Amino acid sequence: MPYCITDGRRVLGHAEIDEASCGLGLSETFIRVVFDDLEERRQRATVHCPAVDRYVKQHVKYADVIDPSHPGIWFDGAH
Repeated sequence: MPYCITDGRRVLGHAEIDEASCGLGLSETFIRVVFDDLEERRQRATVHCPAVDRYVKQHVKYADVIDPSHPGIWFDGAH
């Protein structure tokens, strides 16, 4: 997943899984690993990927990782 670090937070860009690998759960695993790493490092994230946005809304334990002042597409913080 492409990202950059801005003001101490990771800005997560759009990432895609190869079509041949779709349905294997790779994107969920990848996103979970990224968010576990963010939690461990006590870093915040700004999300610009719809798949990551959906994942966080379905796994509310990661909602605290989203930077409230720069959430990206995490518009309303609704869970």
